[in-house]
Amino acid sequence: RASSAPPSLDTYELELAPDVDLLTYHVREQIRFTNRTGGPLSRLPLHLYANATGQTQEPDKGLAVRRILYAGKPASYQLHDVVLTVTLSPPLLAGKTGDLDIELDGILPRMKTGETDVFAQGIGQLAELLGGAAGAEVKKARSDYGILAYGDGILSFGNWYPQLVPFREGAWHEAEASAIGDVAFAEMADYRLRVVV
Repeated sequence: RASSAPPSLDTYELELAPDVDLLTYHVREQIRFTNRTGGPLSRLPLHLYANATGQTQEPDKGLAVRRILYAGKPASYQLHDVVLTVTLSPPLLAGKTGDLDIELDGILPRMKTGETDVFAQGIGQLAELLGGAAGAEVKKARSDYGILAYGDGILSFGNWYPQLVPFREGAWHEAEASAIGDVAFAEMADYRLRVVV
């Protein structure tokens, strides 16, 4: 028996339209979020892991932002590595709910035959890391294990959409994509997904 009502979660309404022949995809996303920062919110960061540098050996990976609306009006934004920062104008007051509408186009990297073996990729990556590689070499060795790619007749869609950056202990936790372990870091949310094929 619940002692209190469950917390209200941010919501994602997602539409994914992959093109199997061209290995591209179109994304429509609506995010309803609550300002839990305790003050007015004028910038909202999102993780866009599909654009992570050094996460794949494929040079054509990524998402292009086509349009962002905040409260139904065009919003300005900046993209730096895996963080897409949207300017909220007017700022969203503490405790209030806001809406973002985002449209993006992406390219699925093509993996070589047999590269979808996560264990083999992990062992190869570990060997490179233990072999004395440092700095730029470690970045080169990063891999997303094919979670957003096409290979062996499989379309894999992992971390293909912008996700709200977690806000904890008074700060945004803008993360770089990790070379080891989970690629993504996000808060729990409610999702509705429509795939158009």
